[in-house]
Amino acid sequence: NFRSAGLAELIDARLADAHELVPRLEGPFDFVFIDADKEWYTNYAKAVVPKLKAGGALTAHNVSRGGFRRQMTGDFYEYMTGLPGFDSSFRAGVFVALKRQ
Repeated sequence: NFRSAGLAELIDARLADAHELVPRLEGPFDFVFIDADKEWYTNYAKAVVPKLKAGGALTAHNVSRGGFRRQMTGDFYEYMTGLPGFDSSFRAGVFVALKRQ
């Protein structure tokens, strides 16, 4: 799909155990999309946030501030919204944080 969209040269997609791979990724990153095991969202964020470029975005799917998914992604939401230097928004289960500096 990346190739047919003409984006293959811009995307680095890997198939691996994310618990092992994500902390080892070197960066820097322009864009990060998290859609994996919800209880690890905070761990993934902690691994990639320091490698995110200024002006870059970190997004995550199926995030909740409350309700059913709160127990799985609430820590992630609190971690990300507590970070200085980020502007974040949340709508329909999709969390987006833009790094200012």
